Amino acid sequence: MIYYYLKENPFQKGKHKYIGIPDSLKTINSKDLIALASLKGNRIPEYLVEGVLERVQEVIEEALKKGICINTPLINIQPTLTGNFEGEHDKFDKKRHQLHFRVSEGTFLKRIADEGELFKVTPPGSLIQINSVKNLSSPTSNYQFERGSIIELKGKSLKHDKEDKQQGIFLVHDTSKKEYRIELSIKSTKSYQMFQIPLDIEKGDYMIEVRCLPPRYTCISLGRFDKAISII
Repeated sequence: MIYYYLKENPFQKGKHKYIGIPDSLKTINSKDLIALASLKGNRIPEYLVEGVLERVQEVIEEALKKGICINTPLINIQPTLTGNFEGEHDKFDKKRHQLHFRVSEGTFLKRIADEGELFKVTPPGSLIQINSVKNLSSPTSNYQFERGSIIELKGKSLKHDKEDKQQGIFLVHDTSKKEYRIELSIKSTKSYQMFQIPLDIEKGDYMIEVRCLPPRYTCISLGRFDKAISII
């Protein structure tokens, strides 16, 4: 059973503009998968499962580095390039172009999605709350910010570990889902954050997220401002 709840779409306001969000109750990692695959009765030692998984990852890495596509029942992986090339004689430049790997679901995942049962629940209360976003560089702007603008956040449980790259303030692009982690933080408390918009951020609409690891928690928690902002 997959639980989900509805939330107003921040990019398409309106009476029927809601999106469904799966409510993940738990996350398992590679070690958990290995342990589950080698449970007593399966007759597969844990070290053997781990060795096979590592070898599969090595084979995938070798193939992708050669530009070979991966096509399995679980996932499909295909290399893709972003960025514009200036004429047919231009070459790949890491400053202007990026190599990505596009991942899509395989037949195995599609079957699970077709067979999955969903149950609607009430939206959970967020531990992390962003109540307001203000542009200190241009107070009159209406959620429209320029690169380098100084931004103020007010809310609840906003404090995070700056040394942990999984924690922090993130700007997530509306369409590409590309993430920018805020590196220049001016002030950081539980209820107040002041930071600078990255100078190299792409223009577009973004969602502001704060991710942190609260005391006594073992998983990263996330809070998202309910309105989209625009980088102009």
